[in-house]
Amino acid sequence: MNWLQNIEFELQIDRLPTVSFNANKVNIPGISLPPAEQRTPFNTIRHAPDYIEYENLSITCLVDEDLKSWSEMFKWAKMGFPNDFSETNASKYKGSHQSDISVIMLNSARQKIATFDFVNAQPVNMSALQLDTTQTER
Repeated sequence: MNWLQNIEFELQIDRLPTVSFNANKVNIPGISLPPAEQRTPFNTIRHAPDYIEYENLSITCLVDEDLKSWSEMFKWAKMGFPNDFSETNASKYKGSHQSDISVIMLNSARQKIATFDFVNAQPVNMSALQLDTTQTER
């Protein structure tokens, strides 16, 4: 038996081909099953869960020196939020803000063992791009 190689994966984002190539960390979201609660005057009765809460999908990417991956992600995250009123009817803001994402896990021989599909995903957070002159590595 071989242990799971958590460094062997491929990422495909329909909208963002550059980000897909530069991804170096992806999490498969966890789930939470909160119990259904029935309140009574005397006590709260907990029942089997009636829905699932999913954590967010988080992707970490390397940023290329031309900022292509960062720019693609920024434009997708900002889509639908025009800079001024003249852009409110612009065609670039029409259409779906969503994209399908696939995370493909590979075994030690780089053969596909599992695919996690996220349908109609949309960005909810984009971390800051940090610039630091104190780093000496190149």
